[in-house]
Amino acid sequence: LAGMPQSPTNYNPLASNTKYATARRNEVLNAMVRAGYITKSAAQSAASESVTDGLDPDHGDVESSETNVKEKIVDPYVKEVLAQLQAEGYNPNTDGLLVHTNMDLGAQKKLYNAANSEVSFQNDQMQAGAAVTDPHNGQVIAMLGGRHSNVIYGLNRAVQENRSSGSTAKPLMDYGPAIEYLQWPTFKTVSDTKFYWPGTNKVLHDFDNKYKGNMTMRSALVESRNVPAIRTLQDVGIKRATTFLGGLGISQKDPYTLQNGIALYISPLQMSAAYAAFANGGTYYKPYYISSITTMDGKTKTYSPHGKRAMSKATAYMMTDMLKGVFTNSASTGTSAYLSGVHQAGKTGTTDFPNRNQSGVMDSWMAGYTKNYSIGIWTGFDHPMNGGAISTQYERTAVLLYKSIMQYLDEQNHASNWKMPDTVEAVRVNGKRQLVIKDSKWALMYGAWDGGDDDNESSRSSSSSSSNSSSDSRSESISESRSIESILNGGSRNESNSSSTTQSSSASSASSTSPTPPAPNAGNGQ
Repeated sequence: LAGMPQSPTNYNPLASNTKYATARRNEVLNAMVRAGYITKSAAQSAASESVTDGLDPDHGDVESSETNVKEKIVDPYVKEVLAQLQAEGYNPNTDGLLVHTNMDLGAQKKLYNAANSEVSFQNDQMQAGAAVTDPHNGQVIAMLGGRHSNVIYGLNRAVQENRSSGSTAKPLMDYGPAIEYLQWPTFKTVSDTKFYWPGTNKVLHDFDNKYKGNMTMRSALVESRNVPAIRTLQDVGIKRATTFLGGLGISQKDPYTLQNGIALYISPLQMSAAYAAFANGGTYYKPYYISSITTMDGKTKTYSPHGKRAMSKATAYMMTDMLKGVFTNSASTGTSAYLSGVHQAGKTGTTDFPNRNQSGVMDSWMAGYTKNYSIGIWTGFDHPMNGGAISTQYERTAVLLYKSIMQYLDEQNHASNWKMPDTVEAVRVNGKRQLVIKDSKWALMYGAWDGGDDDNESSRSSSSSSSNSSSDSRSESISESRSIESILNGGSRNESNSSSTTQSSSASSASSTSPTPPAPNAGNGQ
């Protein structure tokens, strides 16, 4: 030990060649003889022993340790840990720190292996970024920075913030705020009719260039229809939607616009942390990597969760209840991630190219969670405008990668189902189970029903059809909507924040708000 500090790497006794460690050890012994600390015979006796005697052969050697961890597996996580240490004034290269992280090594290895060998990607150039957080405290459990990379501490796509999230934005900016601020029930009628971007003659399209008319908020979210999402955002208002996003750790320098209701520019880590608030009943925890740091003088600094309520328990539960349908409803694109016996909720998202005629998509996302884990995944190409389009066959790669890691995680720590808070009531609308905030104006429209239990939760029903119910029973296409934000190239970014703005459902209607064209690379609805 006395000889190692000068060059710990060169004098490492666990190195494949122990010649240098042995020579250095003997040099120290000879110095101790010259200084009179030990006798010459004692030095000779010590020098006759192997330099590796009594050492833990696995200590400090990640290549041959029992956990068999390769550097590239933990690289993106370690990169963020080092960045945090440096940001707090530590020098990880010289300070002799003992750092404990929140990484679940098993989950980290599973995520790496799934992305690099188990799940099928279009080619080796198709990339992915993923983050797994614990909804109970914000701890970052695992992180994927990319695939097939030999660069140490290279681009970490789990924390980059320059790719559009597509329809995964809808729960965060549209429907979550609608429940939180407007107390909308899950059966609230929303309109999927021809829509002009305010102040223009440009129409917001879905993938099929069709409209489904009136439908429930639940159906619009699960089927990911774009027009109802934007109309909902108009009712909520940009100001309140911005406040809601801020509570989930999401912000941007420029003001948000209507377009952001179907496309947010956030990272997989931000996505994971935001959806975790739905998972835990409404509290946003800032994600963090380090649990404790011990310095050479024995002082230990511990890190604790930092949480703040972002929404009511009712909002979190009602959003979760609707998002369960993404995995079970045949009209959704998340059914390939269905896992029997796993209580999960989530949302898919894809984005189109600026040129609508170009085949494939630019980005494909999956955000999903149980009570114990929240996962945010992006897939795509680093340079999509240079021939990096995701073909139709691989649009669901993010969904399949999510399924692989969530199946592993839930097997390790199975999550129970969510329990309905006492601020929410189940109602029966057109023969279907829906949810309503207790004592809201929507709840007062229905008389109490003491009939049979529905989905193991207290229920109420209406004996007549409400104007807020949907014709949910009609057959719907499995494919979800695709918005085309690139149809507009100009116009003001200013927009009214009024929550009372309502878009007419007629083909000739236009909002009274100022022109707000969608920015490049918006979500296509999936």
